[in-house]
Amino acid sequence: QGWVTVGVTSAHQGEGKSTIASNLAVAMAMEVNQSVLLVDMDLQSPSLAKIFDIKPEKGFKDYLRGEAEIEEVLINPGIERLVIVPGKGSTANSSELLSAPATAQFIDDAKHRYKNRFIVCDLPGVLPTDDVMATLNNIDCILLVVEDGKNSAVDLKRTLQLLQGTKLVGTVLNKTHSELRAIEPALGK
Repeated sequence: QGWVTVGVTSAHQGEGKSTIASNLAVAMAMEVNQSVLLVDMDLQSPSLAKIFDIKPEKGFKDYLRGEAEIEEVLINPGIERLVIVPGKGSTANSSELLSAPATAQFIDDAKHRYKNRFIVCDLPGVLPTDDVMATLNNIDCILLVVEDGKNSAVDLKRTLQLLQGTKLVGTVLNKTHSELRAIEPALGK
């Protein structure tokens, strides 16, 4: 499809989307013909720095506020072909920052700076804020993470309605404690 940016989100916080985004980025970086930029766009609850056990001096919100240059927020976590833009601290005006031209400029620069680079964006949950809606114009496709047993049918339906018009590449059922038989009816078995 020519897609370069994938956003990883969930209906709510705490469903494992940051772990899924991190694992996806690491797996993609293992391909020798491509590199991956993993961006913590969850400005209210950034977690990539903790996942990768890094202590950034500046984060993505600092770049968006004009308080850091792009080079100051790029961190190599010791994994070849993977670069992270972590978050640092939370911010109350996250949707304003994410809808500002600086976000579009960052994504555009990241897309065109390196050939064969994929950008994985760790987004916040869809329902708690309008942050995801503020970023959708900059994202090629979405991967939806759903925690087993956490969301009501109403929450999932509302999430899908809000994401309508985006290219949903798939859904990951996360934190399931049941065996495969729990999804077998959906697979037609």
